[in-house]
Amino acid sequence: MNRAAIFPTKYLAHADLGDKEVDVRIESTTLEEMSVEGGSEMKLVLSFVGAKKQMIANVTNYNIIASLYGEETDDWPGHWITLWVDKRIPFGSKLVSGIRVRGVRPRAELEAMAPKPDPTPAPPPAPAAPAFADVPDSEIPF
Repeated sequence: MNRAAIFPTKYLAHADLGDKEVDVRIESTTLEEMSVEGGSEMKLVLSFVGAKKQMIANVTNYNIIASLYGEETDDWPGHWITLWVDKRIPFGSKLVSGIRVRGVRPRAELEAMAPKPDPTPAPPPAPAAPAFADVPDSEIPF
């Protein structure tokens, strides 16, 4: 059992995404008071349509979303973003993993990138091997 299973949280963590990139639609943005060392701070929290967990937006992720949809967070609901894990985020003298965001590529661009079907017809399937019962004893190699 891993840490996320033992200590579940309502906030999204990089471990929740693993190596997947996930397209999500912003449902709402709120400011929530959170405990920090020595007191409390207001943090921007994003909720996503159909998601159980919310994401605390750091300054970097806020700036990326603001560059896509404007600085007014009340205008973000309904817009799509892609969540992904960056495994090389500088934190002091270490590199750590964390959630990053980017804009979702337009559907036409994604469809253009999709592999195209091969226009040549597939060869007919090979004939099925004879069933075990159909093989005479003299043909069994052992």
